[in-house]
Amino acid sequence: MSLGLPADIDAVVSHINDGADTLDRICSTMYGRAHDVDGQFNDAAGQFSDLIAWDISSASARELQSWQDAGSALTSGAAVLRLWADDIEEYRATRADLHERWESAKRNAQSRVDNPVASAAASGRTGGSSRGLLMLPPTTRRSANPRKSKRSTVSPAV
Repeated sequence: MSLGLPADIDAVVSHINDGADTLDRICSTMYGRAHDVDGQFNDAAGQFSDLIAWDISSASARELQSWQDAGSALTSGAAVLRLWADDIEEYRATRADLHERWESAKRNAQSRVDNPVASAAASGRTGGSSRGLLMLPPTTRRSANPRKSKRSTVSPAV
């Protein structure tokens, strides 16, 4: 018998997070904040960045809006990639937990089938009489009403 869970997701979480980091790095470089992501960089790299830095101070309002839209898209893309990576990890953890619970329940059920007497004793049931499998002869007892001296025949409760 199978649990029937969907297959695992064909994704590498570290690659997804690397992609998100790349988008953040591009956005930071575009806005001139490369040191925010990469930490301190040496003087030669800083001088090189100053030489090729994009100067948008003279850009039109439309160009500035496009610049901001690009930055927003990069930031949003990075955030979505991180959410996706987190969701994949959560899916895998939940899937593994469900699979483990299923296997444990399956082992317990098989154990009860393989050892019915031990299972009954562990659950407080003794043999077949507790389930009505053992038929005992009717017993006689006195009536609960003392005025009636008549004896009644009662079958054991099933």
